[in-house]
Amino acid sequence: MDPLVGYAITGAVSLTVGILLKYVEPKGKIFFWWPHTFRFKPKPEFEIQTDALTIQNLGRRPVGDVEIVMQYRPDCFDFSPPVPYEEVTSTDGHFTFRVKSLAPKEFFTLQILSYTKLQNVVNIRSKAGNAERLPFQIQRIYPKWMNLVIVYLMVSGLGLTLYWIFRIIREIWNKI
Repeated sequence: MDPLVGYAITGAVSLTVGILLKYVEPKGKIFFWWPHTFRFKPKPEFEIQTDALTIQNLGRRPVGDVEIVMQYRPDCFDFSPPVPYEEVTSTDGHFTFRVKSLAPKEFFTLQILSYTKLQNVVNIRSKAGNAERLPFQIQRIYPKWMNLVIVYLMVSGLGLTLYWIFRIIREIWNKI
């Protein structure tokens, strides 16, 4: 084989692998969900709204500059667990909480109490892109023994299914 062809094939394979690695490299990805929202109306002219907004990095790389953009500054708020943040108000009046970084699997919950102006989150974003909303539902926690039994049944069912698939393939192969 001509050495030039070998170099060309090596270059093409290297370029292809490099492009593929770009798609499978670890990335940071933030998600959010609303575990709690409730509106009280003790008097017809007065409303109180409580919200909890949880944000988590479910990616495998840290995410920088997480921003929670709101219409107004909340009347009362608290981060749980505590995270360092800064407050920014834009020229159009939108209020932003900015958290410097969020490590992989790290999360925080922003607790909000509104009574003068009911709160509305406009956007949640970071350097990795816009946050994606996760469907959320409270779920019952089963005992560990029950979870182990369910895992055993699933694994044994998978094994039995694979056994029958291979047996059918072998029977078909023997008839050919």
